[in-house]
Amino acid sequence: FQPAYDLPAARAMFQTQYHLHEFIVGGFLVALTSFLTTYATSKKQALQHGYQIDASQEMFALGMAGTCGSFFGSFPPSGSLSRTSLASEVGVRTQMSGLMKIVVVGTSLSFFTPVLYYLPKATLAAIILRSTWSLVDFKTARELWKAWKPDKLGGMKRDFVVWWISFFLTIFMGVLYGIGSAVLFSLLMIVRDAAMPHFVTLGQIESLGNIWRDAEVWKEGRTYPGILVAEFRGPLSFASADWFQQELERMRLTSVEKIDIVVLSFGSVHDLDKTAVEMLRELLTEWRKRSVSCIVADAKSRVRLLLEQYFAKPSKAGQAPLLDQPAFMIGIDDAVQLAQRRLGNRQGRVASCYDARDDTTRRNSAPGWRGSGTGLDALAKQSGNEMQRAASGVA
Repeated sequence: FQPAYDLPAARAMFQTQYHLHEFIVGGFLVALTSFLTTYATSKKQALQHGYQIDASQEMFALGMAGTCGSFFGSFPPSGSLSRTSLASEVGVRTQMSGLMKIVVVGTSLSFFTPVLYYLPKATLAAIILRSTWSLVDFKTARELWKAWKPDKLGGMKRDFVVWWISFFLTIFMGVLYGIGSAVLFSLLMIVRDAAMPHFVTLGQIESLGNIWRDAEVWKEGRTYPGILVAEFRGPLSFASADWFQQELERMRLTSVEKIDIVVLSFGSVHDLDKTAVEMLRELLTEWRKRSVSCIVADAKSRVRLLLEQYFAKPSKAGQAPLLDQPAFMIGIDDAVQLAQRRLGNRQGRVASCYDARDDTTRRNSAPGWRGSGTGLDALAKQSGNEMQRAASGVA
């Protein structure tokens, strides 16, 4: 098989690099437009009729159809919003409708072209507009408008903005710009969420069983003097490491009271990378110089293992671990109880968590203390004699 490079179209394309560049760019735009239009049409029908579609299968079908059709000089395949909507309205259920379309279109082009020649274009436009009437959906816009409120209160402001941007670009510039802008803005928001996840201060809600929630949303949330409880809600990686450090320092420095212990809830952190680990090491080392300690709660799976590996071991110089806590499988309540004990035991130095005991009298007399501390005591006992000897050696 020899490609037909000697054909006029092929020779013109390979004469200069500009023609090849235009061919590649134009082909990419046509392929992108065809796929987005086809997938949007298929997705709309799938939602209306209650079935699932696979985007990869749609792309494979378009690719095979385009490859096979290229041997016969066909146009690039693509879904049609108007024809698909009309087929849905008249009750099409199988692929036999494609064969019927071929028969009708072929017969019309062969025998009825002289009759259709004088048909006004307004009539054809009316048929297309009527067939696409079911695709007009302002219900989503009304729902997004009702949800115009801050994200923390369940709002969808940015979804509303993206919807209207894509709507106007589709109207004034075409489908390609409309769909492309929606995809681009959605990708930018995903990148922003990965680089700047939500970082909130938590407060204890006594009316809901002493659970911990965002203190900015739940104004009645209870906080503890000298303790900052914060939750990072996203992956902690190279993209968000600087944001994590800046926001955490801002929370600590702008607190009304002096913060001596920071309790970090890592329940929503599902991954750590090397950049994040080094950032935590620098931050915890700086805090130690300022007599600020840190306790991590709700760490899970790989995150917990990495914290234990890099921060739970004494240094070679004999210093206590940067994260000096009996275990990492503790909840926020146990972490706050540990922080209260540590504040009560401090006498001008950073006390080790292994010095903590079940001192009921001192714990109950501490300001703002709640809870029995039995969960923390059980975890401390599970640490074993070996960890106690190691801790006493570095204390």
